[in-house]
Amino acid sequence: ELLSNLLDELVAEQQKFQMYSKSVSKTRQEHIRWLMKRIQENMEARENGEYEMPTHLSESGLKPLPEPPLRQDPLVILGQVNKYCSQINEHVNSSLHKLMLTSQLDSSADISSSLSSVN
Repeated sequence: ELLSNLLDELVAEQQKFQMYSKSVSKTRQEHIRWLMKRIQENMEARENGEYEMPTHLSESGLKPLPEPPLRQDPLVILGQVNKYCSQINEHVNSSLHKLMLTSQLDSSADISSSLSSVN
């Protein structure tokens, strides 16, 4: 259950990062459209002998790029998932080893009983 919860958190963090990527892409497209429009306006102004407008994004009035989500949280979660998986793997290996030993003991006991019934 704990592993399942950690994986759910990891998926949620991944979704946050995907939303951030989409938001950055959309904002950059807005910036590029504004800049291309401003360049076109400046070319027309230059042809008409007028002053050119600044092309700095800070003067565009557009929203800045969003802050990226923290990447430490998913790394911590991945570390925890790795630890739990290692622990599960160790437990399974130990159980399989015990199972193999008991099955070998059972088969050797069957052979011994078969031999004693023959004598």
